[in-house]
Amino acid sequence: MKQPTMKEVFEQCQNSMKSHSNLLKYMEKLYDKTEFSKFWSDFNHYLKYPMIVFQREPVVERTIDFIAKFVTSVNPDPEVPGTDKDDSLLDEVSQNRLLLNMFEFLLKSHNVNSRAVRFRCCQLINKILNNLGDDAQIDDDLYDKIYQCMLERLRDKEPVVRFHAVMALARLQDPKDENCPVIKAYLFLIQSDPNPEVRRAVMSCIAPSPKTLPAILEKTRDVKDTVRKTAYNVLGEKVHIKALSIANRERLLQEGLTDRVESVKEACSSKLLQAWLRTFGGNVLELLGALDVEYATGTCELVLNTLFKHTSTAELIKNFDILNEKVLIPQEKLNAESVMYWNMLCKHIHGLGTDFDADLEKVLPNCLEFSNYIKEYVDTLKGCDDIDIQLQKQFVIQQLLAITVYMDLADTVSRPCSFQSCENLSFPRLCEIKDYSDSLVNQMAVTISDIRETNHNCGERCQ
Repeated sequence: MKQPTMKEVFEQCQNSMKSHSNLLKYMEKLYDKTEFSKFWSDFNHYLKYPMIVFQREPVVERTIDFIAKFVTSVNPDPEVPGTDKDDSLLDEVSQNRLLLNMFEFLLKSHNVNSRAVRFRCCQLINKILNNLGDDAQIDDDLYDKIYQCMLERLRDKEPVVRFHAVMALARLQDPKDENCPVIKAYLFLIQSDPNPEVRRAVMSCIAPSPKTLPAILEKTRDVKDTVRKTAYNVLGEKVHIKALSIANRERLLQEGLTDRVESVKEACSSKLLQAWLRTFGGNVLELLGALDVEYATGTCELVLNTLFKHTSTAELIKNFDILNEKVLIPQEKLNAESVMYWNMLCKHIHGLGTDFDADLEKVLPNCLEFSNYIKEYVDTLKGCDDIDIQLQKQFVIQQLLAITVYMDLADTVSRPCSFQSCENLSFPRLCEIKDYSDSLVNQMAVTISDIRETNHNCGERCQ
């Protein structure tokens, strides 16, 4: 095939991204056999055509992408000192005349009157820096010039220019520097820029640190759903759960999983929640332990319902492997997290309908044994003077009582035993149980109400 001219290469690169790999080879051959000044003169001439177009036309975007690929793909120039390929400190920019000329041209043009040229300058600098790779080294003087020029463009009146300036500066920020100008500018833009795409760009670029984390958390409440979605994605990908307080963990889950926009809910459930679950090796009970199930019960229930929705019943039962042969949690493993999971799992399977009765039996114990089980646990409250332990145990008992709603109480032997167990309970602060289905649970509610009223009037502790 005949070697295309530079003009033909620039024309063909507009048609398809798939053709770029071959066109890059043709351009490299032209570069190798053409005197540099002549090559740069022609290249610069064709470069200016896409740079004066402001609209995001596909043909222009493909041309810009091709230009960025080419200038970062050429080999170091043998005429430039220090271009030994075995040099581990190889500077990919200062040893590349084409790249140096390209940066010089862009940095001289970044503040012209044309908004299109300002936009394309920032866009090309961003693409070139990304194409260079994470290990590329840049001369300090050039680094400073890029740094200062892009900081200036962060104040540009055109949102698209600010957007690409934000992207270009991502690799130049220093989260360890308390006075880093890039991070200061990012923090200002993320809070004050009127354009949501600029705020979203900052959110995707800003490095999480103790200084930037409050701003990142705040953006989960941004008025624009795309910004909120990006914030949840960033928190899931870049912020460890241990870097967040329990209050923040619960707030993020509660607000994210109930967001009015489906894409934000999806980001919270599939990115943030799943990232946290992976942190604990997929152990849901450990994840609940990182929250506060006693005081954020609603949020934890929301979390479990979200996880259950995306997991088969068979897998849920298989993963809940702490039940013994009597389908009970051993007393030593019975705590706020395990009992809430048990209760919510029973509720979930029960809500699937009668077709899943066989599955429900695998997680729901015999009524008589369960009554004795509750009584034995209630007995552990006797002699307990620690109010915190009392409250923890009472939460567990509340969850255990809630499980009885899903039991079959038609049998005349089970019902009296259950009545007796409930009537024998005498401890403060038990929460009411809703959604009653039969007379047993109604009597439980009356009993619990009487106990609460009695304790309120006389201030007695549990005996």
